Amino acid sequence: MKIFLKNAIYDFENAQKAFVRKKFQSFLSLFGVIIAIASFIVLISVSEGSKKEMIDSLKDLGFNTIRVTLKEFSIISKDLNNISDGLSLSDFRDLQNRLSNSFIAPLYSKKSVSIFHKSSDFTTTLLGSNEEFLFIENLKVLQGRPFLKSDLKFLKKVAIVSLDIAQKYSINSGSDLIINNKNYEVIAVASIKDNLSSFVLIPFNTYPYQKSSFDNINIFTDDIFTTKQIVDLALTKNHKSLKDFEILIPRQILEQKLKTQRTFSIITFAIILMSLVSGGISVMNIMLSNINEQTREIGLRIALGATNIRIMQQYLIYTLFMVLLGGFLGSVLGYLIVFLISFLTDINILISLKSLLFAISLSLIAGAIFGIYPAKRAKNISPISALRDY
Repeated sequence: MKIFLKNAIYDFENAQKAFVRKKFQSFLSLFGVIIAIASFIVLISVSEGSKKEMIDSLKDLGFNTIRVTLKEFSIISKDLNNISDGLSLSDFRDLQNRLSNSFIAPLYSKKSVSIFHKSSDFTTTLLGSNEEFLFIENLKVLQGRPFLKSDLKFLKKVAIVSLDIAQKYSINSGSDLIINNKNYEVIAVASIKDNLSSFVLIPFNTYPYQKSSFDNINIFTDDIFTTKQIVDLALTKNHKSLKDFEILIPRQILEQKLKTQRTFSIITFAIILMSLVSGGISVMNIMLSNINEQTREIGLRIALGATNIRIMQQYLIYTLFMVLLGGFLGSVLGYLIVFLISFLTDINILISLKSLLFAISLSLIAGAIFGIYPAKRAKNISPISALRDY
């Protein structure tokens, strides 16, 4: 083992010297490997960043949440006698009865609503829902209390404001707001999240801009797919088979997006492998060229007692040195491109050690595959023919 390591170090040093002697030609032969590894680093970094961004955004929506929305321009069917009220209060009550073990929150939503506080006013998104909304949206009450069933039962004009609004306009629990000329008492300050910030929440039955249809009905359940079937059957029946609604499940959306991303990644990875094969062939070509130039030297070494394994080891290590150098240069280039993309664009990038380790592994595999043939070619040289030509 000691002799093997000593020979390997010697061969590695010779490989460095050989590369320096033909640095321009050797660098050109590595170009394909460099591009393949750089592309791989960029692909993994962008793909992992995109995956994380998708998961984070859908996590905010809730993996165990079903969101029923109204399709645009579909309230009236082709049959004018068949008219739907959209996601009505009766739909909400029906789903409450059918899904007694689930949390259900209807939602009115209106953007850019003017709200008055003391002597100033501000605009924000006004939401109308019930006592289960904060739980479904995974929002925490930071100050005060959440809605109670009694607030909705007795039509109390109470409000919950998001943290950013509370801080910006000095609103606390007990403050008064004027919404559409009606007074609302702030009972709580709630946390915010990426897809839901800057809001004022009031009970849906005191919502001053009520419509015949809710914008959404949100359902939190432990059994996503059974609940989806129940909701679909109930609303289809209530809407007289008019499919004017859409049932969205964040988990399914995530799975579909990840499937699309995997397909794209496989295609891109196949192209990268083609570039790596092209680079490997270039490395193999320069190795064969070196063997042809060193035929006499190889023949002399064999005549002096060098074994076939020793000859193969020399050229395998030379090839591994080449592709590892290409892998290193490709990794540096790849990370430079990644940092440049991150700096110049809004694309989410996730740099991981995994991509670097995988790139190095690809380089080693390429070196082993494309180094075998030149190594065998070298060990099969006849010392008699080589010395005779000399």
